[in-house]
Amino acid sequence: MNCDTSAGNLLAPAPQSGNPLLLARVPYGPLVETCAGYGIKRTRAHEYAKSGLLATFTMGRKRYVYLSSLDSLPERIAAASQGNTAVMP
Repeated sequence: MNCDTSAGNLLAPAPQSGNPLLLARVPYGPLVETCAGYGIKRTRAHEYAKSGLLATFTMGRKRYVYLSSLDSLPERIAAASQGNTAVMP
């Protein structure tokens, strides 16, 4: 089973029909591993999640982050540093 799991380009494995056009981007990934792909260390990832700068959810005992939240993180950090209280769109 071929599956590209690099952060920011998570792809679901191709169906057994072998049609490569049916690949879909998974909209979330494990918090620490996915943030590491963006250059964010473990402690900072948890700080961003706790402060609300990253949209996360838990499944069982594992915490996951939405990739769209990571993609827009720089804009939210800039807005937070300028005193804007709106954290998540």
